[in-house]
Amino acid sequence: TLYSLLQHPACMEKLQAELDEAIPDINAYVTHAMVKDLPYLNAVCDEGLRIHSVGAGDAHRVVPPEGATVCGKFIPGGTIIIPQTYATHHSTAYWDKPYDFLPERWLVSPEQVNRLKQNFMPFSLGVRACLGRSLAWVEFRVALAVLLRRFNFTFV
Repeated sequence: TLYSLLQHPACMEKLQAELDEAIPDINAYVTHAMVKDLPYLNAVCDEGLRIHSVGAGDAHRVVPPEGATVCGKFIPGGTIIIPQTYATHHSTAYWDKPYDFLPERWLVSPEQVNRLKQNFMPFSLGVRACLGRSLAWVEFRVALAVLLRRFNFTFV
């Protein structure tokens, strides 16, 4: 995410401005409560995890013995299915300009965000989703906020 922000200076400036306003004291102890509702920070985090999928991709499922029909195609029982996060997060079927870092895509109506979230699975979905995802979101938001609040980054 930091790499993408460095590639898009306008996004970096916008996020730094939001953080400067939310955390005026550069030496403040940053808590999740201070940053969890910052819209642009959340948009950057979502977009960063969409562009740079971190999951290993071994969230396999086995089709029930009777088989299943998915998107009009029959899949025989016992077939192992492995959803590919990277492919989903970069598919033009779900995302406009899927290879572009566009945090603004998340700053839309709640209905539109819900549609985006249907194809957003950085920590997998359902009962096999990452148990630590809530902690990961806390760490991601706070760490990014602290780094950008206290340091200026540039490419070398």
